[in-house]
Amino acid sequence: MGYTVPDLNGMGGEVAIQSLELCHEGLEHTPGGVAGEPSTI
Repeated sequence: MGYTVPDLNGMGGEVAIQSLELCHEGLEHTPGGVAGEPSTI
């Protein structure tokens, strides 16, 4: 996981744009597995 943040100057009019990159090593399917309750979020 990594992130990048620009250098900002308080006297300038720059706009801060952040990026976040996530990676994973794959998903594993379990046949017959029971799904949990849906999230209320």
